[in-house]
Parts: sequence; structure tokens; C-alpha cells
Amino acid sequence: MLAQSAATSMRVLLLSTRKDCRATSIRQVADLVGRHCPGAGIVETPRPQGDPLGACADITRMRQVLGWAPQLGIENGIRRYLKWLERTPEAIPAWLHTEARAA
Repeated sequence: MLAQSAATSMRVLLLSTRKDCRATSIRQVADLVGRHCPGAGIVETPRPQGDPLGACADITRMRQVLGWAPQLGIENGIRRYLKWLERTPEAIPAWLHTEARAA
């Protein structure tokens, strides 16, 4: 995420869902989504070369620049996001509809 203010130049901010730096894997996110979307499939692929294991975003700068910190955990955030998508289906990109029909 990029943030800019009169006092700072463009800065990269790391975003995270936790204050305690507990990493969440892509597989964990997929499993959480799967709990709410039973028909969703998971496609396993090799980890990209050079992709770090166990990395965790440090949100210190985000807190300093934005004056904001996460209030939701990943589970609650995914649940709320999926409920929002149910109410706002136009937010789902067309390519995702096409892939879902093909599966």
C-alpha cells in the first residue's frame, strides 16, 4: 500500500491482520474461505522460487503513518468480506465468474 501526505514522500506500507505478527499462510486463507464456500476448489501449486517461508508484515510504519491498526482477525475478516461479496456481487471480477463456470 502506498501512502502520501504533505509531510512525507511516497512510502510503502506493509499491511497485516494481526498485532502479534502471527503469519497466515495462503493455504490457511484458502481453508478459511472453503469453510464459507463449500463448493470452492483449491488448486495446489509449487511455492514460487525465492518466496520466503514464515514472513510476517511489520505494521509499525502503517500505525505511525495512518494512525490505524487492525481490529479484526483473519477469520472474522474473511467471514465479513464474503458476506459483503454476497451483498455486492458486482464487485466480483468477470474473469472469476468465467473460471467458476468452467470448473
